[in-house]
Formats: sequence, C-alpha cells, structure tokens
Amino acid sequence: MTFLIICLFLTTLSLNNSFTVAANKEFTFDLEEFKNKIQSSDEVCWKKPAQNRKNTICNKISVLQELIEEGNLEDAYDKLLYDIKPKLTGLKTDENEQPWGNGIFKRSWVKCSNLQEEFQTDCNLILHEINPETIVDDDTAPFIGIYYIGGNDNIDPGYWIVKIEDYQSGIGEVQISVDGNLEVSENLNGLDLILYEIFVPSTVGFHTIYVLATNHDFTPDIDTKSMTVEIRESPLPEPL
Repeated sequence: MTFLIICLFLTTLSLNNSFTVAANKEFTFDLEEFKNKIQSSDEVCWKKPAQNRKNTICNKISVLQELIEEGNLEDAYDKLLYDIKPKLTGLKTDENEQPWGNGIFKRSWVKCSNLQEEFQTDCNLILHEINPETIVDDDTAPFIGIYYIGGNDNIDPGYWIVKIEDYQSGIGEVQISVDGNLEVSENLNGLDLILYEIFVPSTVGFHTIYVLATNHDFTPDIDTKSMTVEIRESPLPEPL
C-alpha cells in the first residue's frame, strides 16, 4: 500500500521543487482597494476638510488590517462596527442592518447618499467575513507524511517526499530542515495540499528531516514530524 501511495506521489510531482493544488481560503476582501476607493471618491461628498477625513479613515482601515492579520477578530469587528462604518455611512448597524444604539450616526463624514450606500455594502461584506461568531475554528493541524526513496548509500542517497494536507482551513506556515539546516520556509495561505522533494545528503552517517506545518485559520494549530535515514558507504565504486 505504501509503495502505491509513493508511486502516486511521484506521478504528480512537477519539475519544480513543489507541486500545489487547491484554493486560497484567506480573508478575501481587498482592504487596500477599499482605501483607494475612499481616496479617489469625490471630495464634494465629504464634510470638510475632506482630504483630512479621507486620510483619517484610511488610517483606521490600516489599523483594521493589522488586527485581522494578528487574528484579533473581536477588536477588528468592533473597530469597523463602532468606529469606521458609522463615519462612512451614518448608520449604527451590523452587517445584517440590525441597529445598535438608535441606529443612526448623525455626524457622518460622508454626505452623498449614493456613496454612503456603496460604503455600507463594503462595510457589511467585511463585517460578515470577520464576525467571530460566524467563523468556525479548525482545531486540527495539517497532516504531514514523510516518505523515503533511495538506496541508503552514498551513491544513491535518495530523497524524501513530504506531503502536507489540510482540507478544512488549508495550510499556513511550512518549515522544513535537514540536519538543522533550513530548506523550506513559506506561508501557503490556505492551500489544501503540497508535495516537496527534499534530497538526502550523500555524506555517510545519519540524516534527519524535520517538518513543521500550521493550519491556516485565525488560531493556527501546529504539527511536526521527522524522519532519520542512515547513509552507508556503498560497496560499489562511485560512477565516473
């Protein structure tokens, strides 16, 4: 069975060091584009001083970005709900237009109703994505499989195939080291599956591969796995 699995892996390996499939599951709303939209909006639609208010809102959205990247969704949600959305829309409502307070913010920074409606749609989309109550945390770390293919000697030291998969939240950080030397360090941003081909050193002795992987949600779970192979002196002469 193991042999069949390894053969399947080999048929899917590309000529590059890794092969990736699956969709990205990260936060999807483009906050940079949102800031650009705010900055390019007509100043006539803003209370004076218009540019100062635009800059201030964009700074608040930058804070929102940092909170989301840190996984601090409760503070991010509150920042948007109680601070940013009212100033852009004149509304004290959540993503489902359920009011908090009296539902109306009388000191909206945006005056034009059509622009308020656009910002209302944008804010509601973001609120829906970051609402902590709607996000189900994946508390299972990715699966890590390590498979050795080679002759266990210095003529044919072989390589490891590393398989990492997570079909719930996807894969986040991956680190792979060989004998303490870092070979791979990257963030996969929610890919479901990845395969690596890592070569075993040809020097005689023991060689260890160590793999660390996290899942891709707001509270990442970590798993690790390692494998050690012994490379012996080949009884055959090395090829010329």
